[in-house]
Amino acid sequence: MSKLTITSLVIHLSLLCAAEPVVLWAAEPEHNQTSTASEKTSKSIQLNPGSMLSRMGNAMLDSNYRLSLVYLHDGRVDSLRWNHLYEEGNRFDKLENLQGVRREVISHNSDTYLIMDNDLIHLSSNDDSPVVRWQRQLSLLAKNQKQYKILLSGPSRIAGRRSYQLLFVPNDGERLGSRIWVDFLSGLPLSVDTIDNNGRVVEQMMTVELHLEGDMSAADFDIPKNMNLRENVFEFNSQLPVQASLDKSQINVNKSSWTVGWLPVGFELTESMKTNRDASKYSHLIFNDGMTTLSVFVEKMTNSEPMEPRTEYRGGTLIYDIAWQDKRVTVVGSVTTPVADKIARSVIPATDIATAQE
Repeated sequence: MSKLTITSLVIHLSLLCAAEPVVLWAAEPEHNQTSTASEKTSKSIQLNPGSMLSRMGNAMLDSNYRLSLVYLHDGRVDSLRWNHLYEEGNRFDKLENLQGVRREVISHNSDTYLIMDNDLIHLSSNDDSPVVRWQRQLSLLAKNQKQYKILLSGPSRIAGRRSYQLLFVPNDGERLGSRIWVDFLSGLPLSVDTIDNNGRVVEQMMTVELHLEGDMSAADFDIPKNMNLRENVFEFNSQLPVQASLDKSQINVNKSSWTVGWLPVGFELTESMKTNRDASKYSHLIFNDGMTTLSVFVEKMTNSEPMEPRTEYRGGTLIYDIAWQDKRVTVVGSVTTPVADKIARSVIPATDIATAQE
């Protein structure tokens, strides 16, 4: 998700990192903003990054809301709608693209489905809904705060609502930054920018309308009937233990034929996939530092010619493709080209690490 520039008072990292939480302003609703049950909050916000990120994650999981969004990328604008309902211990999500061919992601608790036109694919039973993924990202980001310089500014307004802004500037220049506008009353993210190392916004996701405690029921999240059931060609393992380094236990959990030998500091293996058809041929590893997601696709090649690296950008996402030795590696993520190249060239068979540790 991603961004826009805003004229506001910048409060530097020294405020955020104070030993005791600092109060910036009191939470008093504006005259045109009506407080609802989900908007009840304390009279002040604790301005340390961990508290802010935790509040955002809890709001996304436990509130009921309808978000209308625009997604700006690659010179185009997509319209999206995100509905979330938490009712009697059950969680429901629906993320819809409102343009072109019907595309929806629907989640009922731990089960997640993808709808493409009239096709239905069961993606996962591992609690991989969009809102859960966001919450996991925020928890990991809180753990990896030291990888970013964090700046706060505000108040501002997004979608007519009072908000504050968190700016994440990477310390190492190996990954892209981000700017998040957060609704002051509810704690929900209202806008997210992806920012390159030159300070340019390369991708933006912005809320244009937010309704809290809307008139929703579980029936609004029903899977449509008479859909064409399609096979999911991947097997997911999306709740891998967080580990600082690759070891035998991780290799066994991952069940991938490949592993990555080098990553920027802070990235951890969070998910793995393999094709049902040929696990030894095609693997997909996903790494995350809480702000940036990296996908590494590895395909076994036979009698292949080396391929010069190919690069393509889609919004703030780099796609880096290279074939060398006995494999083809594609790195996808918001990182620089030298970083993607170093990651791709560090991919080795998982058996090499297992052998080295014996």
